[in-house]
Amino acid sequence: LADVRGRFAQIARLRAEEDLLGELASSSERILGWIEGLEGTGAVDAVASFLARAERDEVVSDLERVRAASAAARRELLLLLGLMPNAELLPVLDATALAIPELPEPGREAILGLPALLAAEADHAAADAALRLAIARQYPGLRLGPEFESDRGEPSIGIGLGIRLPLFDRNRGAIAAAEAARAAARDRYRTALLEASHAEARARDELAAAQRQLELHRQGAVRDADRAGRALALRLEAGRAEVIELLTGQRAIARTRVRTLELEERIVLATIRAAVAGGLVRRDPAANTNEERNP
Repeated sequence: LADVRGRFAQIARLRAEEDLLGELASSSERILGWIEGLEGTGAVDAVASFLARAERDEVVSDLERVRAASAAARRELLLLLGLMPNAELLPVLDATALAIPELPEPGREAILGLPALLAAEADHAAADAALRLAIARQYPGLRLGPEFESDRGEPSIGIGLGIRLPLFDRNRGAIAAAEAARAAARDRYRTALLEASHAEARARDELAAAQRQLELHRQGAVRDADRAGRALALRLEAGRAEVIELLTGQRAIARTRVRTLELEERIVLATIRAAVAGGLVRRDPAANTNEERNP
């Protein structure tokens, strides 16, 4: 489920990037037409025309790359859902596809409920039961129960009484082996708990780093990107934009917006990984109470 949610976030980011690059491609086409018109009047030379055409071609190439990545992400989603690659399925992306989910605070109870830890705990319980059984077998044991015998072909049913007398090693070999098995199971549980704790810490560190980067990004170029875009559009309409400044500014604005999308996706994925690592996503979000869980 975490992989599916992450794939939806990836597809949402790629679609948003595709829309952004589509607008940039249209703008680059308009700029190229404007510069070619100026070249015809001798206002600009062939260098400006070349730069505009190269920029337009690069934007179109980026757009095709994103479209290919979006198609690949869709196929990977179909694979995760167990569907054939030609299945007629269009992912429905709502407003929450790239929304950053809330990550609860870490809790010991949640992490102890991880499947890997529950399995390690079950192995330890089985090893402990085996040790108890081996210890019990060092003492004499009585067995009373029904017996079925056949005497010369004639069946007979009776009650049998048996006694087990561990007279020599008092089952020390089996006890030692069971003790070693329980100790190994305990070590595996401790190792699993340590690894799970570190996995959650790493995921939360990654999330914190992505959040800091997004905040710095928003406080930097993002604040001025929209204003710069409007200024460039006005200069283009007025016919007083420098070619190099226009192309450089347009590309920088596009990179800023794409970077924002990438950081938002990274935060979504890091949040999901942190929730999974901490055992915080086992509850059904659609349940009315916190006690109801996914089957």
